[in-house]
Amino acid sequence: VEVAVVGGGAAGLLASREAARLGLGVEVFEEHETIGRPESCAGLYSIKGLRMLGIGLREEYLENTVKGAVIHSPGGRSIEIRTRDPVAAVVRRELLDRYLAEEAMASGAKINIRSRVSHAQRASGEVRMTVGEGDAVSASILIDAEGHVGAIAKMLYPSYATDGWIPIMQMLVSGHGHECDLVHVWLKPYLRDFFGYLVPIDEKLGRLGVASYKDTQTKAMKFLSEVAPKARIIGYSTSCIYEGLPTEVGLDGNALLVGDVAGQVKSTTGGGVVIGGICAIQAARHAYKLLKEGRDGTYRKNTRPIYRELRNIHRAKNWIKSLSDDEIDELFKHISETGFEKEISRIGDMDFQASSIMRGILSISGLRMVFRLIRSGLIRL
Repeated sequence: VEVAVVGGGAAGLLASREAARLGLGVEVFEEHETIGRPESCAGLYSIKGLRMLGIGLREEYLENTVKGAVIHSPGGRSIEIRTRDPVAAVVRRELLDRYLAEEAMASGAKINIRSRVSHAQRASGEVRMTVGEGDAVSASILIDAEGHVGAIAKMLYPSYATDGWIPIMQMLVSGHGHECDLVHVWLKPYLRDFFGYLVPIDEKLGRLGVASYKDTQTKAMKFLSEVAPKARIIGYSTSCIYEGLPTEVGLDGNALLVGDVAGQVKSTTGGGVVIGGICAIQAARHAYKLLKEGRDGTYRKNTRPIYRELRNIHRAKNWIKSLSDDEIDELFKHISETGFEKEISRIGDMDFQASSIMRGILSISGLRMVFRLIRSGLIRL
């Protein structure tokens, strides 16, 4: 096969769709028997980001649209980032993945389910894999989209490592008691590792999630009792989200890493479908250039701006985590009083957060806020 894709999640399917559209022979190897399962994602994506991936808002997977978010500080302050029109879509991830699988197959890709790749190694200019019960498969190029496990990545790259996977528990609840056009984020004193969130599906249903390195379930139950005391749990899932940096391996040659396995995730929110999808499409274009034109380096070059963005997002996340609860409350106060809250509502970007914040800082309200943060000691020069 020309291009083998390990993993039938969003990143793998977007890579396979793009490679097939470019005329390459593509096979996807997915270990589970159903594309889209197990489902463990909040399903919140920017509408702008989905369009960048060539994904429209289709009824078959669209559950809701939201106009912004309310972020709550540890001490009870809140800032509201709201736009006039919807900026994000809430989707059923399982059905979105199936739609992407249909698109990939319609473009010419072959998808193999119940086909776990247990071994991979580079030899004689190709990648040789062991699939399923021991079948041998050789590919000119392998695109690894296996997710956070990283087993194949470790075989291909001995130096591969990702640090910063946090266990998460997500509950499907009924009767959340909040408006359905805004996402809510809570920075709780007992959730210092990450945050708790509510993604509304409608007036009653919502996905409530908590991420923490320790006692995740206990903290999730406490969180539920505080932010949605009348809600009933009708389902739950466990997984993990990434708060680390993207990897520097798997960006060249004929063995590429995309999506979660590459750490292509916004460390502030753990979201990676849009960012990882953009990178996956670039990986497919790299495969075409390498196979048809003998040109290497396309993937690394074209993802350089995204990696710069992810590193800046990671710096912002580390700065926020370095603040005490009282300092976070003070930060919220300055954001509200300087008008920066409205500026972010105007120019904010869910996917390219660092760039949009930098643009906002150059505004009058942004400069006023930075001056106050320096004067208060929250920013140390």
